[in-house]
Amino acid sequence: MLKNIEKLKGVKTIAQSEQLKVNGGMNACFFISCRPGTVCIDGRCVDC
Repeated sequence: MLKNIEKLKGVKTIAQSEQLKVNGGMNACFFISCRPGTVCIDGRCVDC
C-alpha cells in the first residue's frame, strides 16, 4: 500500500510517506516544493 501512496503523491522515501501520514497528507508543499529532509509548516519549508 505504501508503494501505491508513493506513486500517487510523488513521495520518494518511506520517511516522507510517514510524514505525510502524520500531516494527514494536507501539506502539499511538503512533496512539491520542499527538499528532502524538510517539512512544510505554515506554508514554509523548514528543516526536520
